[in-house]
This record gives sequence, structure tokens and C-alpha cells, in this order.
Amino acid sequence: DVILQFTGRDRNRIAIESELLGALSIDVNKVLCLTGDQPAPDGPKAVNEYNGTGLIQLATHLSQGTISDGSAIDNAKTLYPGAADDLYQHQKNPEAITALMAKIALGARFVQTQYCFDIDVIRDYSDLLLRHQKPNDLKVLIGLGPLKSAKQANWMRKNLWGVNISDAIVERLENSAKPAQTGIEICQELITQIMTLPGIDGVHLMGPECERAAAKIISAFR
Repeated sequence: DVILQFTGRDRNRIAIESELLGALSIDVNKVLCLTGDQPAPDGPKAVNEYNGTGLIQLATHLSQGTISDGSAIDNAKTLYPGAADDLYQHQKNPEAITALMAKIALGARFVQTQYCFDIDVIRDYSDLLLRHQKPNDLKVLIGLGPLKSAKQANWMRKNLWGVNISDAIVERLENSAKPAQTGIEICQELITQIMTLPGIDGVHLMGPECERAAAKIISAFR
């Protein structure tokens, strides 16, 4: 299914509601609700009427058949809002699970995480969700992607928020004669292990110009 990634940073309530209803009109009914990276002080002005949590609440409200001013929606359809999460935050901050469970209580129907290439961290996350009574209908997708080279992996872990890639993976890519193929194999190996974890429901493959490599990974599990 298509998952629309949506931030509250750039639009006011009228524009957000219009766009979400437009998505529903073409049967795009799943939306990852994000606050959005904030612009530099000398950059464009952000709106920020809604953060990620507010978008989850708004999507849940629209699903109940009215827009925020109480006007009825003809032939209302269900929106499935999702929450973003960072597995490493849970390693550092025991309170992070409280914030995530609050988003779930407000209506989040799925969770999509930042990149994680560490099966031990993913396993701990699965156990954490189960200890906090993860709802059976909540779907959790781990962020992965086919790394093309050690250089790319190094850049990502230094410059992208929430991305941690181990030295062992970087070294494996660096020592490979075909690093792009090795990146695909790393993803496939992780997915095979993730499939055994009861608290995890799938993966989300992402990355710049990764479509062909992602297709190869997906094909291996069909």
C-alpha cells in the first residue's frame, strides 16, 4: 500500500485537511505523520500548526466523519495515521516508550522507524513493544535500505539524524569487491532475522535511488 509521508511544518489546518481528503479521494489512506525538520533561522518561515502527534489526532478525527470545524464529510473514509520512531532513542531514554505509546493511544495505527542495521537493537525494540502490550492491530515497520558503499554508509551515520551504522557493516562494505551487492545481502540477512521477531511486522526500504536494489530485496522474500 502507498504510505503518504506528511509533515505539519509547511501547511496550516485548512491546507492539511484539504490534502488529506484529497489523498483519501484517490484511495491513499495511510499517512506517516511527521513534525518535519525545522528551517534555519534565516530560512523560510515554518507554519507548525501541527506536530506529528497533532497530525495523528487530526487524521483520527477525519476518520470519524467530520473536519476540525465540525462540518460533516460526505462518504467519509478511514485514515490510518502512523508514527515515526527512532530505535536508538529507546536505548538512551527509558521515557521514549511512553511518548510512543501515547501516540498509539491517540490513534496511530502503524509505526515506521528510522534506519536500523543492528539486529540486537531491533530485537530489544521488539521485546520492549511486547512488554508494553503492543496492540495486535498495530503494525511496526523497521527502516532499512540497501547501502551502496562504505562512503555512503559513513556519510549517512555522520549526517542523518537517528542513523547508526556499525563499524562492522562499514568495514564489510569497504572490503567488498561488489559493495552494492553486499549492501543488498546485508538487508536480506537482516530481514530474515527480523521475520522471527514477534513484535515486528515488516520493513520499510528507503534510500536515494534505491528502487532497483529494493526491488531485488523484495523479490527474494516473495
